[in-house]
Parts: sequence; C-alpha cells; structure tokens
Amino acid sequence: MRKVASNTLVLALALVLQAPFLMSQRLTMADALSEAISKNFRLAIARLDSATANAMERTGKAGYYPTLDATANGVTGVNNISQRTASGVSIDRAGAGFTNINANATMQWTLFDGFRMMAVDDQMSSLADAERERARGSYARVIADVMTRYVGVVAAERALAGARTALVLAERRLELAQRRRETGQASATAVAQAEIDRNNVSVQAERLRTARELSRSGLSTLLVRDVRDSFAVDTSIAMPPLPLAAELEAALLGRNPDILAAERQVQAATASERQIASSFWPRIDAVGGLQLTNNTTEAGFILENRTTGWSAGLQMRYNIFRGAADAQASEMARVETLRRRAEIDDLRSQMRLQLASAIERYEQGRRVLDTERRTLEAAQRNADVTLEAYRQGLVDDMDVRQSQQSLVEIITRRAQTEFDTYAAAIEALRLAGRLVW
Repeated sequence: MRKVASNTLVLALALVLQAPFLMSQRLTMADALSEAISKNFRLAIARLDSATANAMERTGKAGYYPTLDATANGVTGVNNISQRTASGVSIDRAGAGFTNINANATMQWTLFDGFRMMAVDDQMSSLADAERERARGSYARVIADVMTRYVGVVAAERALAGARTALVLAERRLELAQRRRETGQASATAVAQAEIDRNNVSVQAERLRTARELSRSGLSTLLVRDVRDSFAVDTSIAMPPLPLAAELEAALLGRNPDILAAERQVQAATASERQIASSFWPRIDAVGGLQLTNNTTEAGFILENRTTGWSAGLQMRYNIFRGAADAQASEMARVETLRRRAEIDDLRSQMRLQLASAIERYEQGRRVLDTERRTLEAAQRNADVTLEAYRQGLVDDMDVRQSQQSLVEIITRRAQTEFDTYAAAIEALRLAGRLVW
C-alpha cells in the first residue's frame, strides 16, 4: 500500500511539474532556425550588406561606359548700348533688351587609362565578394548561436528533469526517515539531515530552473520573441556526427566565410595597386559635343547671333610630375597588400587552432558521454535500491544520502557534457563553412 501511495505521489508531482510545458507551444530546432532567418536583426543587416555589395559591384562597371552631359541656360535683361564702328556708324540706346540662350551636350569616353578602369572593376568586385562573404558569415554565426542556444535549453530541461526526479527521491527519503523516527529506528539527526538534503536538492532544482529560463530568454532574443513567451523544446535531439578532421580542415580553408572575405580583401588590395600604377600611363579620351547658341538684342551692331554645330576628337592627358604623390601612393598600396596577406595567414592559423580545439572537445565529449550514460544508469539504480534498502532498514542514512547526492551530480554533469559536446560540433561545422551554402 505504501509503494502504491509513493508511486501515486511521484506521478502526481511529475504531472504538476510538467504541466506548464504540456501547455506550451512546441518549438523544434527547424522552427527556431526558420524564425531566426526571417526575423533576426543581425541577418536583416546582413541582407542589407549583400544589397550594398551588389550596388558596389555595379559601380565598378561604370568606368567602361561613356559619360554624357547636357547643359542649358537662358538669360534676359536690359542694357544701355553705346557702340562706335570703324565705318563711322554710332549707336547709342538706353534700355535695350537682350536674350541669350545656350545649350550643349557633351560626351567623354575613356579609351585608355593605363588599365585603371579594369583595376577599379576588379577592386569593386573583390570588395563586393568580401561583403557577401561577411554576410554569409553573419548567417553562419546566427545559425550557430540559435542551434547552441536551443541545445542549451534542451540540456537545461534534461538537467532540471533529473533534479526533479532526485527531488522526488529526497522527499521519499525524508518521509521514510520521519516514519523510522516514529518507530524508533532513526534519530532526530537523521531526519534533520534528510530534510537538509531535500532542501539542497530543491535549491539545486531551482537554480537549474533559473538556468533554463535564462537559456530560453537567450533563444527568444535571437528569434526576436518576447522573452516571456512560453514554448517547449524537443528534448530528444540527437548528437550530430562530424566528418573526419582532415575533411573539416580542407573545408575550413575553402569555405570559411571569414577566410574567403580576407582573401577577397587581398585581391582588392592587389587591384588597388594596379589602379594607382595606372597613373603612370597617359589617358586618352574620345570627346564630342553638340552646341546651340542664340543671342538677340534690341539695339547694336549685331541684332541676332545664332550658332549650331558639333565637334569630335581625341584628348590625351599625361601627368608628368605631381610631387612624387603617385610613387608614395603606390608604396602605400604595396604595404597594404602585404598587410592583408599577413592578416590572412594569421587568420588561417587562428581558425585552424579553433577548429582543432572544437574537434578535440567534441571527441572528448563523445567518449565521456558514453561513460556518463552508463554511470547515470548505475546511479539511478543505486539510488532506487539504496532507498528501498533504507526503507527495510538494511542500510543507514549515510548510504542513502551519498547515493542521492551522486545522482544529482551525475545528472547535472551529464547534461553539461551533452551541451559542451553539441556546442563543439556546431562550432566545428561553422568554422568549416558547413552551416551555410
């Protein structure tokens, strides 16, 4: 009868504790990623950066096209005229009106500028590609953050569920200690210790509940949700497998957005060198224009003057000397290219180190988790058996206390190990460029 009552108490307590989650909206990892992609502010900025990159790339093509300009002006007014001509004709008039109209269209098309236009095009294309890679990197980081936060919530849920199971056992132990005290089989000290341990487990469960709520708030922030929104997560999430380390390192060098962006920066710096070098060459432009001029006056030797026409030709400009500014600019561009190359070598080295660390943490976690799983199963059996033996008076209070404390510690440690291992896998996949395509 006592066993039935205890089982009923356990079931009722579990239902009460799980009721808020049963009523919560279910949020899968796929749902979380979809929400983040559509609503996250960092990704909205990344999309704007991609649009900027497209505009930047189009800007680089502008040098291949001619420039066309049209101007027009019209002026009217009144003049006092006094003219003396060689033929002896004299004109004197006050308040003579006049009108001047001018309109022209000009074209300039660069035929040769020392390959500057091609260098500018390459530079803008490389900078645009770098911007796109940075946007892709933003996507990868947000996706990794969402996955890590989601797994953090799952780990917190598992740890909390284990702590609540341990709390039920601690309640049963306290109940048994009280009954044994009533029958003279246990001392008041044993009852007090059981109550202290029950309270400690309760505090641990409360701390884990707070940690879970903080993890949920962090995930909600990434999804642009109200941090008070309630949702349930899928706690049966599986550990992702990782490819071989050599394959991940090859992917790191070929697909990592940060490395690719740095490579595009090197290409842009090289194109900048070519752009500056173009100043040592002459520039040849094709020029042409259309012109209309019409000037009228109410008095004077010429009452109306109208001209229309067109012009076409070539124009060359060659900078002979500009105070060595071009040479200085060329030297600065060369130094910038060398700096970019040094930066990318350092970045590759740092990324390799981060990837190796993530792989090692993952492999260690997988090995430890297998042991932790068996340890937890043994600890759960030990806690159940020890508690039953305590009820029968076969073991003392110290054995029960030790078994329950070990259970709480192992549950919490296993949940943390699961989180660390999963987070290491996500980090390795992000570094290898496997989270975005």
